[in-house]
Amino acid sequence: MDDLFTLPNGKVIHQVNPPETALQYRNLFQDRALLRHGIALEPGSTFVDVGANVGLASLFAHWHAKDLTIHAFEPSALVFGPLEQNFRHHAIRGKAWPVALGSACCERMLVSYPDKTAMSGFHADHERDLEITRVFLTNSGFEEADIEDFAIAGTEQRQERVEVTTLSAVWEITRFDRIDLLKINVERSEQEVMAGIEARHWPAIRQLVLQVHEEVQSIADLRSELEARGYRVAVSQDPLLAGTGIFEVHARRRSAQ
Repeated sequence: MDDLFTLPNGKVIHQVNPPETALQYRNLFQDRALLRHGIALEPGSTFVDVGANVGLASLFAHWHAKDLTIHAFEPSALVFGPLEQNFRHHAIRGKAWPVALGSACCERMLVSYPDKTAMSGFHADHERDLEITRVFLTNSGFEEADIEDFAIAGTEQRQERVEVTTLSAVWEITRFDRIDLLKINVERSEQEVMAGIEARHWPAIRQLVLQVHEEVQSIADLRSELEARGYRVAVSQDPLLAGTGIFEVHARRRSAQ
């Protein structure tokens, strides 16, 4: 359900679940997760938001620097409506795309959590996702007696058939000159998104920020791949995700200042 929500910065946005929105706001606006380890967004940049959810990362970028062009990708119908509304109401230049990015153009079944939309994905694993939620709540300081109730609440799953395309296929449509920052947060599908980038397009991607699940993507292998493509790489972890195997990877071209 699309509801209006006033952020701590006073801006009003469309969203679905207030607790999720508050967590995303903390990560993006208070902790400035996109702009660590030398990552920068300058006026006139192009930002690509893969796994956009309701668009908090896109909104952060839009308010951070002037004249950005933003393309956001979100396949789940549960949250695409609010994402599109946020693009329209906040006059974001660019486009919200109701598709997923992956390694090939096709249709796939997406597993959605209506009450935990940020955990939706092609590789949703109920038991693993439940354990991640427990660890997150423990790290957040919840009482042990409450953790199980909070973790189990909202674990209903739905399936949606969604369209998948590749970043390089989108590139042919949009004719990007470059991508200044590519953010990928796709719940265990990050390898697939990267596999959909053709070799000819990699030199035009200046910076990346990825959320990586080490259960499906070795951090060491990803670091080696990005370094071989000409990036400086930094790996960190949100303290609230300690013990989950979920990390943040920030990469910028060695020529980028």
